[in-house]
Amino acid sequence: MEKKIRIFFNETLEENKKITLDKEQSHYVSNVMRLEIGSELLLFNGREGEFLGKVVSCSKKQTIILLVKKEKEQTEPKNVSLAFCPLKGPRLDFLIQKCTEIGLKTFIPVISDHTINRKINKQRLEKIIIEACEQSDQLMIPNLLEPLSFKEFAQSLNSSDSVLFADINSEYNSLEKLLKVYQENPGSKIIAHPESEEHILETATYVGSTSGMINYVKENPTEKFIVATEAGILYKMQQEVPDTVLIPAPAKDDNTCACSECGYMKMNTVEKLYNCLLNETPEILVSEDIRLKALKPIERMLELSK
Repeated sequence: MEKKIRIFFNETLEENKKITLDKEQSHYVSNVMRLEIGSELLLFNGREGEFLGKVVSCSKKQTIILLVKKEKEQTEPKNVSLAFCPLKGPRLDFLIQKCTEIGLKTFIPVISDHTINRKINKQRLEKIIIEACEQSDQLMIPNLLEPLSFKEFAQSLNSSDSVLFADINSEYNSLEKLLKVYQENPGSKIIAHPESEEHILETATYVGSTSGMINYVKENPTEKFIVATEAGILYKMQQEVPDTVLIPAPAKDDNTCACSECGYMKMNTVEKLYNCLLNETPEILVSEDIRLKALKPIERMLELSK
């Protein structure tokens, strides 16, 4: 049995109704697909199911279709959305096309600090979505949202949402854990040290040095905070604000370069610090060019601590 072509028609569909295709769709039906009077096709609008239609009038500029009967009831979308940083060129088209074919509910463009393609042609992408639905027998048209910042996306999540986070460059991911902690503590604020991971800095309400975070917490004593810094600092912060809830940001599974549990910092001991000050060792000699470059982050950190 020859497969019938499918057309998206964004108007009310019902049995025994005659509809008129626009010029572009009429050209596709008559000139590209070579349908004639009496030919059958399928129409859907993403709301009322799929209908069998029959061509009753056909020309290059106008085609009239009679909706004979309803073939399929409207289906509910899968409760799956895709949040993505827009890709460049054909890769974005491919992503939209294939994810539409598997039946997504919503596309959520997310603009992060390192996103290169910061603008999307929404009208063109919506056309790709419709074409993918026509080709893949999907009845639901995925919704394409306006771009959000990473912080806006994170704050839009609620406690019932499940997040699957894909990071091609990392074996361990603390973002999913961070979002879970955030969802479990509604109304909390995320504060972070500048050396925290990029995704934490993007979601944080406040970013500052250790003393800056302590001052920020002291100025907001009734708040609940998720704190992305070394866990040892939380003890001092808690002393300053004993009535404030301080929640450590989750660490990575192996505790390497993690916000709340820094394995490298814990290698430092009081004895090592004493010997370092007493003997002025170990000593590292660098060129003047490197010294000046290394001075910049130190000065910046001192500036943040004011």
